[in-house]
Amino acid sequence: MARTFTPVDLVKLPLVDSHGAVALASAVEAGAAKYNDLPQNVVEAVVQIASDRAVLQQAIARTPGTVVTVKEADRRMDKVGGAFHDILVAWASLGEFLPQGKDARVVLDRLFPEGRSFVNLKVKEEWAAIETKLATVEREGLTGVIGGIGATPVLTLLKEVHTLYGQVIGTTEAPEEAPELRESRYALLDSIRD
Repeated sequence: MARTFTPVDLVKLPLVDSHGAVALASAVEAGAAKYNDLPQNVVEAVVQIASDRAVLQQAIARTPGTVVTVKEADRRMDKVGGAFHDILVAWASLGEFLPQGKDARVVLDRLFPEGRSFVNLKVKEEWAAIETKLATVEREGLTGVIGGIGATPVLTLLKEVHTLYGQVIGTTEAPEEAPELRESRYALLDSIRD
């Protein structure tokens, strides 16, 4: 089998979604803008990168709501995970008055011994921390206690947000994008390789 020596075969780029590809292209363009004496073929390649970046940005703009960015997924996880923590804290504060408060204290101590610090972790570390918390809920049969304080809908939402978070950051599966975004992203990444 004959080897090929094309940019696609030789140049490895980081795995990025559409927004990451735009950022990568912008960085290449900014780097090239620092030099006035670039060879003509490099200037042409940078012009092609800028053109493909603009096409991808237009495709992103035409598909609002279909792409959840890592930043947005992280924001959702922080908000829902933090709310779940806060509900447990509120119930635990009533432990001297209500048995559900004592139960909530047990769940709080099992799931959040570090408090809300999980929201400050890097995205993959935060995903893993929430994955561990959800596994603890199942393994230790804590769903009944959580249901007893009326927090089952929040737990269900946390599981949904966690699943989306894993998909967006690529922990559970490769991020999926609309076909027009994927094709434009591939074209831009090919231009960067060239």
